[in-house]
Amino acid sequence: MNYSVPINYSTEDDAPNFYYVNETGQSHVVWFEDTRSIATKMQLVREYQLHGIGAWQIGLGFPQGPWLLTKFFNIRKVT
Repeated sequence: MNYSVPINYSTEDDAPNFYYVNETGQSHVVWFEDTRSIATKMQLVREYQLHGIGAWQIGLGFPQGPWLLTKFFNIRKVT
């Protein structure tokens, strides 16, 4: 099904989201990550000098991931 709804960005939560109502009239809100929200989290890791990050991804291609790691953590090659 295609609901064609706009994507919002919460500056309070630093995360994108969208709302939709399905065919039975039930409302839904979906929060997810994008490059901007992940970059904000990586900036916090650097700012607070945390000793690491963890990420979990199921079946999604996220080509910006290696770029973000090299931008925020001076990693030269990500495999």
